[in-house]
Amino acid sequence: MAEETSDEPTKLCTKCGVTKAHSQFTHNKNKKFGVGSLCKQCARNYEKQRCIDGYGRTRDLRNRGADAPRGVPILPPKGQRCDLCGTSVPGANRDWCKDHDHDSGALRGWLCRGCNNGLGHLKDSPRVLAGALRYLHFHGKALTTDELVSLFSNLHDSA
Repeated sequence: MAEETSDEPTKLCTKCGVTKAHSQFTHNKNKKFGVGSLCKQCARNYEKQRCIDGYGRTRDLRNRGADAPRGVPILPPKGQRCDLCGTSVPGANRDWCKDHDHDSGALRGWLCRGCNNGLGHLKDSPRVLAGALRYLHFHGKALTTDELVSLFSNLHDSA
């Protein structure tokens, strides 16, 4: 019986060096043939390895390390509300975002998708956030004096 041959194009995996069918590669619409440079198995192994830091702890915040603050649960509790805006609706993919300090990696809390994206776009910077407040104030979206006093007096309560 003759061996079946496939007309499917092949590619060399840059990680393992094995030539495999395109269906065995990750998809990447930005590449010439729509496939990535790593086969699916190597891509899985790469992602697993990428989550391990030099101390053998996973960076994935679901596996909270010793540097995560006490009182912040590993998974969002039922009935979770955004720690920033208070909404009970997490966002587009219905998952809460694990907010973390980009310098230390420490978990800070749970945010809805909008607040997490907002903090990211504001570069996690109090100065940029203050600039955004000034900008909104200038364009008629000001906080009342009572709201400002309440906002900043509560900073000491949560620290």
